[in-house]
Amino acid sequence: MIINGLFVIIVLIWIVVSQQVTYWAVITALGFRIETPLLFMEKDYVYFLVSWVLFLATVGLVLFQTLLAPWIQFIVVLITKAIVKNFGQKRACARYRQIIKEMRQEQILKGEDVSHLDDHLIKSDAQLLRDARERVKFGML
Repeated sequence: MIINGLFVIIVLIWIVVSQQVTYWAVITALGFRIETPLLFMEKDYVYFLVSWVLFLATVGLVLFQTLLAPWIQFIVVLITKAIVKNFGQKRACARYRQIIKEMRQEQILKGEDVSHLDDHLIKSDAQLLRDARERVKFGML
C-alpha cells in the first residue's frame, strides 16, 4: 500500500518535471533561452538528470507496485513518457508563436517590415521542432 502511494507521488512529480524540462529545452533550442529559469540557463544538465532519475525511479517502482501487473504498468509509463514529451513540445511551440506575435506587433507599431516574422508564424510544430534540433545539432544556442 505504501509502495503504491509512493509510486503515484513519484509518477506525478516525474510528469510535472519532465514536461517542464522538455518545454524549457525546446524553447531554448528555438532561441528564447531567456524564457527559462536562470539555473536552467546555467546548468540545464541538472534538470535533465533530475528528470531521468525520476523516470528511473518510476520504472523501478513499477516492479513493486500492485496497482496493475508490472508489464502493463511499464507500457503505461512508456506511453505516458511519450505523451508528456509531446505536451512539453507543444507548449514550447505555442509559447514561441506567442513571442513571435508580440515581436511582430512591436515591429508593426514601429513601422518595420514583419515578413520575416510571418514566416515563423506559419511553421508547423514539426517544422519548429526540426529547426530546434538543427540549432542544437550545430550548437547555435
